[in-house]
Amino acid sequence: VYKTLENIFTPIAAFDWITFLCGISFWFMLWGSRFLANKYKRRLGWLRPCMPLASCILGIVIAANVPHFGGCGFSQCPGPAGEYAVKNRVVGELPGGFAPLSINSFDFSKLGRVLPTAISASIIGFMESIAIAKSLAAKHKYEVEPGQELFAIGMSNLLGSMFSSYPITGSFSRSAVSNNLGAQTNLAGFVTASLMLLTVLVLVPSKVFYFLPLFALAAIVCSSVTNLVDIAEMRYLWRVKKSDWCLWML
Repeated sequence: VYKTLENIFTPIAAFDWITFLCGISFWFMLWGSRFLANKYKRRLGWLRPCMPLASCILGIVIAANVPHFGGCGFSQCPGPAGEYAVKNRVVGELPGGFAPLSINSFDFSKLGRVLPTAISASIIGFMESIAIAKSLAAKHKYEVEPGQELFAIGMSNLLGSMFSSYPITGSFSRSAVSNNLGAQTNLAGFVTASLMLLTVLVLVPSKVFYFLPLFALAAIVCSSVTNLVDIAEMRYLWRVKKSDWCLWML
């Protein structure tokens, strides 16, 4: 937690009002579309899954034509200002294609070095995964089997280790985004993985996401995560027990 706070407040002098206002605007746009989709499900229900994608497209168009984000007519603006903007305000260059196969390069002589970190990372990763799973289960009134969660994470990491995969856990932000878009079954994960594969192999090499602004991605994540905050629970704890309310806020 203290590292997160340090990373927030240390660069505060470089606070960027334009990016901040763009992010807040996109957040309100996503919140408004979700409100309308919930209120008028039959006529505007399509807004809920479509607006995050639409906001990304709109963000790319804006960033690719606004020098503040390094874009000059869908090309990078010349000079240091353009380079800085592309480096810090938009996604920029992304590596495409498959990661290299790693099953042939296991070095078990280094097991002693990585084992303590691996154990702690596994415990923390499982805690994060089960926490978001229980949060969504409570919201939608279903049960979570921790053993199945652990098995799924273990198998994912075992198979992922053979293909240079990043260590896998249940992502709080991505789960929140999926929940916000109305995902209800494991098929949503399959669709996400398929689209991710298509993106890495086709869209990334063509630089479609080069001018995708970071504020648009932040707005999607923030609007999805804030939707999981249980305001009713906060009010209940305030009435029942102030100390529990303080812990909830913390």
